[in-house]
Amino acid sequence: MYNSAAKEKFNNITIVTITLTLSIVPLLFLKLEKFDFLFIRLGAIFSLLAAYSVIMIKYIKTIKTVFDRDRINAWLMSYFLILIISTFFSENIQRSIIGQPGRMEGIITIFLYLYLFIIGRTCRIKSNKIFTYTLIAGILVSLYGIMQFYGYYPFHDEVIKGFGSRPSSTMQNPNFLGTYLVLIIPISTYLYIFNSKIAGLFGYAVSFYCLLCTSTRSAWLGGMFSILCFIIIHKLTYNIKKSQIYRYFIIFLVTLLIMAFFNYQTDGKLIRRFLTISDDAKDFLVEQSDDAGARRGFIWKRVVQMIGEEPIFGFGIENLLEPYTERYRDEVEEKYGAESSYTDKAHNEYLNIAVTSGIPSLMIYLYFIILVLKKGLMNLKINTYFIGLYASVAGYLIQAFFNISMPVTAYVFWIFLGLLSTDFASNEEMGA
Repeated sequence: MYNSAAKEKFNNITIVTITLTLSIVPLLFLKLEKFDFLFIRLGAIFSLLAAYSVIMIKYIKTIKTVFDRDRINAWLMSYFLILIISTFFSENIQRSIIGQPGRMEGIITIFLYLYLFIIGRTCRIKSNKIFTYTLIAGILVSLYGIMQFYGYYPFHDEVIKGFGSRPSSTMQNPNFLGTYLVLIIPISTYLYIFNSKIAGLFGYAVSFYCLLCTSTRSAWLGGMFSILCFIIIHKLTYNIKKSQIYRYFIIFLVTLLIMAFFNYQTDGKLIRRFLTISDDAKDFLVEQSDDAGARRGFIWKRVVQMIGEEPIFGFGIENLLEPYTERYRDEVEEKYGAESSYTDKAHNEYLNIAVTSGIPSLMIYLYFIILVLKKGLMNLKINTYFIGLYASVAGYLIQAFFNISMPVTAYVFWIFLGLLSTDFASNEEMGA
């Protein structure tokens, strides 16, 4: 009886830790004197995990372990091990450990991601509160992004400005904001479709509007795929009730109205921007143009060449900038100008893993993701909230083909991966 009560109490602590990470950290974006906002966010995550670890030590005799010896965790550890090994072959070991200035995604940050994943796997969710608080943070981030789009900056800080009318909200960059919204939109959809939460519909509306404001095409594709994935999984896993069909219709109507209003407000910018997606796809796939995808075609081709140079351990985590610049600076400056010569990420998460830590690292990572998605499919029948998590993860994986991993958003993805692959899901439908 004591063990059961202790395990329940520790699970509540786990839920609180995850909830605080998902709801508070996204709102930390202002610099404090000499402390960069990324440092503050990572410091907040580190503090939460440190507190969690101390409490875990207290409960360890009762809970036994928070790390199951299954295939998913085994491949996760294999991935982390090969990243550590690649660090020793890095051109700049210190940078691989701490991370590139302004990025801070070295091995230390990656460890925080993996720790959050493990904690997420042990989290036995008992109510919708974790998703509700996550959505509240998403609404606040979205509203601030919309304010920026219309020229209102209540916090004058260079960290959150400098992209013209494209908002970055609390995420430093419009592309990162788009990535975050791809993760949030399916959560709001879940709360509205399955729980009739008006907050879910409101959250969807403001998040979707903010997503359009970012003009981030990779996030648009990820967002569309996530919603499509949500609907398909819902249809295949559960019988869609008439009331839910009605709510889907409301979401569809809200989507059309928002798109029409946004396109009108921006003098047709939405349609023009959206049409460039197919143009870029044609340019890259058919014509092999370097200019496709805002010059991503140029970067991808050169990164693939670099992967061939160091296929086993790569150039080192966060160590793309110098070798890329050494090889292609003259070519970049001649074609696009000196301001375009700074490239420290591959603008494709999968290529970036391969070029910085090697092809084996990418293969292990992809197999780990496959195992998580497979486990997620098994969990879909256990509880409806897995549909929202699955759609969020799927959307993120799509946008990752055109975007980069950053601490401002990646930790949310890793938490969702953990929650999706849990073995401790409740067998009862959660209440409001």
